[in-house]
Amino acid sequence: MSLRHRRVQGFSLLELILVLVIIGIITAAISVTISDTRVDNLKVESKRLQILVSLALDEAVLTNQELGLVFEQQEYFFVSYQEDTWQLMDSSLSPQFKSRKIPPQAILIRQVSGLYGEQSERKPFESQIEQQEQEQDEQQALYPEVVFLSSAELTPFVLRFGYDDDQPVYMQITATANAEVTLEGPIYEPMNLGWSADE
Repeated sequence: MSLRHRRVQGFSLLELILVLVIIGIITAAISVTISDTRVDNLKVESKRLQILVSLALDEAVLTNQELGLVFEQQEYFFVSYQEDTWQLMDSSLSPQFKSRKIPPQAILIRQVSGLYGEQSERKPFESQIEQQEQEQDEQQALYPEVVFLSSAELTPFVLRFGYDDDQPVYMQITATANAEVTLEGPIYEPMNLGWSADE
């Protein structure tokens, strides 16, 4: 029988099962690699933040100056208290305290004890122009959520840093008033687990 007249046969059931098993193994390996990458990124970034918190407290004590930590949606940065206002720290003098962005899709959620707020009394304004200037200054003012005191104390906080999607994972940084800063994780739970909505 010539090759020309030979019937073309399909794959056998065994061959199809073998192909599906191979595809499954490759898919699982890829998802594990992606998951490991996310966790590795979280470990690096959260360790960096833990170290920066400790460094900021040391800096406050050594320079006898109050420092602060400000959290934004996708970044965080340090400020110092100078001339009765909070000012962004000069990254050329202190490069370790430069503004830092968090990885894409990662989020920060936090519980802070005693948020810093406007505690100074407002003085009467002499004119409408001065009042408008004061309001503009207040809108642009930086108010840190975490304050590092020159007396070696800091604002207690719990910060969770991670991914809160269909495969939640996060690292948790906890700081106490007496300057103990600990890092836990990775924790494979929803990030807001145990936290009420208004906290």
